[in-house]
Amino acid sequence: MFGLLKTLSDVNVEEINLGLSERMLLTYLLTAHSLLPNSQRLAKELLRFYLLSVAKKIKLSPSKNKPRSLLSKMWLGNSASPSSSNAKGDTGITQKEALFADLYQEVKCAAPSAQLSYSLRSRIERCDKSTRREITSKVKDGTSPLFIACKKGNVEIVEYLVTTCSADIEQKGVYEVQDDNSVHKVTPLWCAAVAGKVKVVEVLVNHGANVNCESDTGSTPVRSACFMTHLEIVKILVLNNADIQKPNYNGGTCLINSVQSVELCEFLLKHGADVNAQDIQCKTALHYAIQEHRSATTKLLLQYGAIPFLKSRYGDDALQTACLKGAWEIFDYLVDHLPYSPERVANCFELLGSTFLDEHHDSQKTIQYWKAACDIREKFDAMRMQSLLICERVLGSLHKDTIYRIIYRGAAYADSLQYQYCIDLWKYALELRITKDSILFFDTCYTAQALVKLLLDVHEKNSQGIIPTQVRLKDVVSIIELLIKDVALSSEVLKILVECGANVNAMNSTASTPLHIAAVPQNYRTKIIELLLKNGAHIDIRDFYGVTPCRLLKDIGSCLVNPLKYTTLKCLAAQVISRHNLPFQRQVPAALEAFIDAH
Repeated sequence: MFGLLKTLSDVNVEEINLGLSERMLLTYLLTAHSLLPNSQRLAKELLRFYLLSVAKKIKLSPSKNKPRSLLSKMWLGNSASPSSSNAKGDTGITQKEALFADLYQEVKCAAPSAQLSYSLRSRIERCDKSTRREITSKVKDGTSPLFIACKKGNVEIVEYLVTTCSADIEQKGVYEVQDDNSVHKVTPLWCAAVAGKVKVVEVLVNHGANVNCESDTGSTPVRSACFMTHLEIVKILVLNNADIQKPNYNGGTCLINSVQSVELCEFLLKHGADVNAQDIQCKTALHYAIQEHRSATTKLLLQYGAIPFLKSRYGDDALQTACLKGAWEIFDYLVDHLPYSPERVANCFELLGSTFLDEHHDSQKTIQYWKAACDIREKFDAMRMQSLLICERVLGSLHKDTIYRIIYRGAAYADSLQYQYCIDLWKYALELRITKDSILFFDTCYTAQALVKLLLDVHEKNSQGIIPTQVRLKDVVSIIELLIKDVALSSEVLKILVECGANVNAMNSTASTPLHIAAVPQNYRTKIIELLLKNGAHIDIRDFYGVTPCRLLKDIGSCLVNPLKYTTLKCLAAQVISRHNLPFQRQVPAALEAFIDAH
């Protein structure tokens, strides 16, 4: 019967001199035959009987060069015929590549519940096991056939590739996250877990896939499944010894990734998840639940022992986080169930009100939370400034949110052409950032640049008559003073230079040593003088004007340095030679000539 089918496959159904119903039935039977299991003998006999009756009506003499018909493609698939393969002289490598190409394309285009075609499976199974594994391990566009099947959820294809073809279940592929277009190198199990393919995960786990394998960011399959809220997959992985305590490289745990689901969090907590585990920002799952306004999750975490007083690296505990994020329901719950002092509660009410004003632009909520501290009849600008004052008082002037809100409020004033208010606020923000970090810190430099640019813009617009605001000289002077006030001699820097071997008696163009410079009244620092003297600086070396550091120090009333303590016998001898103009050239070692000259 196979020979008859192969002969019939070269004949186009449309060319057969049959009725329409006969052509349709023939096509149906040929298609059905390729899908029938061996056990269905009755259907196969029916097909054989019908084909014999149809063959009498057909002239079975197809041309050798004639393209294969629909029947041929239905029976033999898309593979090339043996004769064409021999004509081209394909090598084993080419055949493997062709087989991989067909496999990759079929897996890529397969429906979720589909199997590989009979013809492709037949071609694969004619290869030995090592060749099958080699073919299924090939990669195109960063992914193997198994990886694609896992991502799409083709359970039967995954089962076939793993069992029949011995595909590598730990071979990593490229997984692209659609939300942020990020690309990760992950295993098929990780891919299936994120894609939510429960059956595929079961197959891979049953065949020994590593449930704790990591992506390129250190994320495990169970952690990523938690992020996607795939509870069933999380259960399967945990029951197969997945480590729910293992964080990624940023410290994010499974519990932190699960705050969006109460049921998922409860499952993890019942299986031993650390409720107070912190990431690199020192935040716990409770912090993230509050940030996302997850009231039910917050209550669950507190029931399982979450510590609400743990602070993040920014100094925010649970209550302060609720205020900063405007999570008023959680705020009310925390105030009602935790022993906060009345003063703390009052401060946080005010902070919550300022958040609703600055972040959510909800003046009604602001008035509600400020009713004990703010007159609702004040001007809107006064309320804005009151918001900044509350932030500074509650959070502290150096808190990042305080500085951010000051800059934000200044920008709002600039947008409404109230430039002087903006200049005043940005000057204050610059002062805070210099105090908190340094003049060289990125945020400080950015603030300084923005302020200078604002002054130039205001000056230019005023010169063109666009705005009446003039740049005040005192603003410019105060900014310059602010930027240069910390430019001074540093004992710490000097100490490092000395430790690195810097010459403490080096001279400039006027023969002045570092001790000369440090002994000038406006540069005088006791620590610097003592550091230079202790490391061998000469107190009696003369510059081109005959002035010694000892003489300069005597003019400084607050200086308590005893020059005799740092004057050696060698220095005294050199002074006598210089004072009495005694000849010493070529009469003392060359190394001493420069020493005597300096005295």
